[in-house]
Amino acid sequence: MNSMKTILKEWKSFLKESKNKPHPTSIAARGQKYIDSLQTQKGLTKTKALSKEAAYHIVSALDGFTGRKDFFEANSAIALDALESLEGLAREFIDTKQNVDNEYFRIYATGAQRERTGSRDKDTGVAYILTLQEFQSHKTDFDAEEDLYKYVTIMSDMVEDGDFDFGLFSKPTERKRFFDTKERSFDQGTGGIQKPPRLSPQEDKEFDTRAIPYFKAAGAVNGLLTMDPKPTKKEKYNILLEEAEQRVIFFEYLYDLWMRKTDPEVYFNDTMIRLYRDGFEAGKEEAARIREILANIQPTPEERVEDLMAKARAGDKEAAKEARRILVSLKRNREAREMRMLSR
Repeated sequence: MNSMKTILKEWKSFLKESKNKPHPTSIAARGQKYIDSLQTQKGLTKTKALSKEAAYHIVSALDGFTGRKDFFEANSAIALDALESLEGLAREFIDTKQNVDNEYFRIYATGAQRERTGSRDKDTGVAYILTLQEFQSHKTDFDAEEDLYKYVTIMSDMVEDGDFDFGLFSKPTERKRFFDTKERSFDQGTGGIQKPPRLSPQEDKEFDTRAIPYFKAAGAVNGLLTMDPKPTKKEKYNILLEEAEQRVIFFEYLYDLWMRKTDPEVYFNDTMIRLYRDGFEAGKEEAARIREILANIQPTPEERVEDLMAKARAGDKEAAKEARRILVSLKRNREAREMRMLSR
C-alpha cells in the first residue's frame, strides 16, 4: 500500500511539473527547441538571435497565436526591423509573382494555379505560404498573394502602437471578419450588402445613394496596398477612419431599413438586422480607437514643415528659421532659400 501511495505521489508531482510544458514531440516543443538553439549557435550575436526569434514569433502571430506578448513588448524595435524585412519581401512577391526569400523568411505558392494569379476569383486550389528560412516546418498560409503584405503592414502599425493582440489574424473566421473586404469593395457592387425586399422606387434610389460613400471609403482601404508614394502613417489612419465613420452611417441606415421593411421574427431577417446593428456598433468603437491613435501620431518632417512655412509667410521669423532647418535636411533647397530670406 505504501508503495502504491509513493507511486501516486510521484505521478502527481510529475503531472504538476509538466503541466505547462509542451509534449516533446509537439509543434510547440519543436519551436521552443529551435528558439533555444539560437542562444547557443556559434557566431550568432544576441541581436541576430533575437531577430531570428522575432521572425519565429511573427509567423506565429500571423497565424493568430497571441501567447508571446511579452517578447514583443521587450523587443519591439527588433520585431519592427524583422517586420520591415518581411514587408519588403511580401512586396517583392506581389511584384515578381515568384517565390522569394531573405535571411529570415521564405514566401512561395503551392498547389494548382489560379486562372488569374493573386485573385480571389476562380480559385483552383493554390495556397500562399510564409515560412522561416531556417525552420521551414513553422509556417502559415494565405488565400491571396496580396494578403500577406496587407497583414504585415497592419501588424507593423500594431507593434509600433504597443498593440500586441494578434488574435485578429486567426484564420479563417477572424481574418475574414477584419480583412476580407472583397465583398464590400466599391467596384464589386453591393456584394455582401443586401437590400430588404419590396423597396419602393424611391427607397431603392435612396439605398444606392447612401451606399456610394461607404463603398468608396472601403475601396480606399483596399487601395492602401498599391498607393504610390506609400502613405504616411497619419494618411493611412485617416483613410481607415473615413471607412469606419462611413460604416457607422451606412450600417445604421441598413439596420433601420431592415427593421422597418421586414419581420424581425423571421430568422433570416433577424440575422441581417443583428449583422448591421453589430456592424455600426463595431464601427463606432473602431472610429474611436483610430481617433485616439491619430491624436498621438507625431507629424512627419514634411507635414511639420508645411505648417511652419505657412506661418513664416505670414510673418513668423522663428517659424521661418525652423522651417529652413528642416528643409535643408530634406534637401528642398529652393524653399530653404525662401525661408532664409523670410527669417531676416
